[in-house]
Amino acid sequence: MSDLSNKSKNGTSSGSDLYKFKIDYLLSISDVIDVAEAANTVGTWFTKVEKSFYKFAVKNKPKYKLEKYICFHKDLKYGVYQDEGKFYFVSIMRPKKFLGIESEFTIQVVREILTDKLDDADLEKSAIRGATLLRRDTNSEKNFFQAVIDYDKHVINLIAKEEIAELKKKREEEKKRKA
Repeated sequence: MSDLSNKSKNGTSSGSDLYKFKIDYLLSISDVIDVAEAANTVGTWFTKVEKSFYKFAVKNKPKYKLEKYICFHKDLKYGVYQDEGKFYFVSIMRPKKFLGIESEFTIQVVREILTDKLDDADLEKSAIRGATLLRRDTNSEKNFFQAVIDYDKHVINLIAKEEIAELKKKREEEKKRKA
C-alpha cells in the first residue's frame, strides 16, 4: 500500500495540501456544519469553560479551544478538532439544566482520526462505537460516524485511481515509442 504521508488528492507531496484535503473531506460529509456556523451555539459553552475558575486545569487543553475545531455534526453532540497536525473525534456532553442546576460542559476525546495509516479504520470504528454505546444516536449521526471511518477507503480509492491513471499513461507512452 502507498504511504499517504507523501500523497494528497492530486498526488503532490505537500503537507498543507493533505491538511486541506482532510478538512475538505470532513466538510463534505452530510449534516456537518463548520465551526463558523456552530459558533453561535457552542461559543457560549466554550466561553463558560474559558471563564470558569473551576475548570482551570482543563480550559487550556486544545479540546476546550473553539478555534481548534474544524466541524461539528449538526446535532452538536460530536465534533472534530485539530491539534498539531492531527485530527481528533470528540463526544460532547452539552450543559443541561436540571432542577435549576446546570451540568458541566464536557468533551471526551474519542480517537485520532484521518491518520496517514490506511489500515486503522477498525480501530476508529471500535473507538467510536464504544464512545457512543450509551447514547441514542440518530441515523444522521451514524452516517457521520461511518463517513469518518470510511476516510481510509476514500483515500485508498483515490490512490488506486491515480496509480491506474499513471499506468495507463505509461502504457500509452510505451506504445508511442514502439510505433
